[in-house]
Order: sequence, then structure tokens, then C-alpha cells
Amino acid sequence: ATALGEWTAVAFAAGNFTSWTKTGITSWTQETGTRTGGSGTYVARLNPSGATGNINQAMSSPFKGLTVNLKAWVKTAIASHCRIGIDDGVDVTYSSYHTGGDTWEQLTATKTLSNTASATTFRLYADTSGASKTIDLDDCTTQVTMTTGVKFFERSSTQYICTQKAIAKWDNTNSQWIVLYGFGANTATDATVYNDNNIFIAMGASTAYEYSTDSGDTWVVSTMVTKTFKFMRPYGAVFWATDNTTLYTNTGTGLNGSPTAWSGVSAILGTSFNMNGLE
Repeated sequence: ATALGEWTAVAFAAGNFTSWTKTGITSWTQETGTRTGGSGTYVARLNPSGATGNINQAMSSPFKGLTVNLKAWVKTAIASHCRIGIDDGVDVTYSSYHTGGDTWEQLTATKTLSNTASATTFRLYADTSGASKTIDLDDCTTQVTMTTGVKFFERSSTQYICTQKAIAKWDNTNSQWIVLYGFGANTATDATVYNDNNIFIAMGASTAYEYSTDSGDTWVVSTMVTKTFKFMRPYGAVFWATDNTTLYTNTGTGLNGSPTAWSGVSAILGTSFNMNGLE
């Protein structure tokens, strides 16, 4: 398995709450003075003086079916007060509580997201309120576990990897893989780029392929009449695909609404014709 980093602005190093949302918490501030061994100049301080609640950061796409590991360094003097959690829109998996010893402790929550997940949101909770119940937070990190790789490919000079359960792209600035989309109960069998850098993910001979017309942020399930393929390959102006029984071609875009349908051109007579061997 490959562990991939994901969310942004996690160290509060710049002294702001970019990408974070406050829910219920009375106030939050950026405090100078770092945790020993921590990164950046600032830590976040939560002040739940009037209400319980959480601060959270939501990912742009739910990581359906993937296992996510969340860690955060936390400091508070109140026991059974602060914990972290992973919310997939179905339920929340929590870490243990901070012990309340007024020292920095690293909390960890691990969750395998539902195949029907509607969100991926990381939260830090203040479960009791009071003027003296502040919480300091620093260096939040995540890892998303990906399964066996299907293939690497390039789109607009950016490297991508598609595994059986998710697709990710390389962030050259921060030298990390960014998870874009989890396939839930589906299993990818191939990935390719065709026609104006559109990304296509084959989902096997019984599940419709999916595609993205941007950099992988949004995904659409094919509704074309012929749409279940194991392998997909562009060659010149022709898009080739197979379910390992019949070979198909498409001279259009392969997108929903295209007037050009997939056309079967020949039967595959044996495994020596497997399209996976064309590269």
C-alpha cells in the first residue's frame, strides 16, 4: 500500500486558518511560539468559552472506500475534552481523548470510509465549554492508503497514478501525492487520457467507465449505451476499448452527449489480444 498526504494549511505556520471552518467554537486565535519539534511559527488556539464544537477542513471529493489516517498534536489541561475525528457523511470515527495533562500529545484517528461516503471532513472537537478550557493545535497530517496500482500516466505535464480504488496526482511544489477521488465499491482496471486531456477510468466489464474533463476534481459516470470496458486506449484520432470479449472504437469524445457511439469492430479470440499488452 502507498500512503499519500492530502490536506493543506495544516501546520498553521503562516498564522491563519486558510481552508478551515469553525463550528460552535466561540473563538480561535493564532498563537506565536511553536511546539518543540513542530513546524512553522504559530499554533492554533481554540477558546470554547461559550459553546462546544469543532474546527474542520473538508476535502473537495469523498474518498469512498479508502482508509484514512489522521494525526494532530494537541495540548489542553482538561481531560475528556479534546479529540479528533474523521467524518465521511455516514458516521464519524474518533481518536481517544487528550489526557488533560497540559502537555503536547499526538492524537490519531483511522477510518475506512464508506463506499457510499458523501464527504471527507477532518475535525478537532472541543467537547466541553468554559473560559479556561483552551485547546492548542499544531501539525495536523493525513495519510490515505491506496491499493495496488493500475498505472501511471501524464496529463498537462502532471503525473497521475490510478490504483484499483483511487486516483491521485503529483504535487511537485510540495513533493507529495494528492488524492483526488475514491472509487468506493468499484474497482478500476485501466486509466488513460484522450481528447483534450480528458481522463478516463475503466471499471471492468460490468461497471460503467468514469471520466473527468478537468484535472481530476470532478467525475462523471458514462451513460453511453456501450460503457463497460476493462481496458481503454487512444491511438491517433481513434479511441479503442475492450471488455475482453469485443474490441470497440470511438472517433468522438467518449463523453456523455457525444453523437458518436462506441462501435464493436471485432471479437477477441484469445488472451494474446488483451489490450493491456499494447503499451
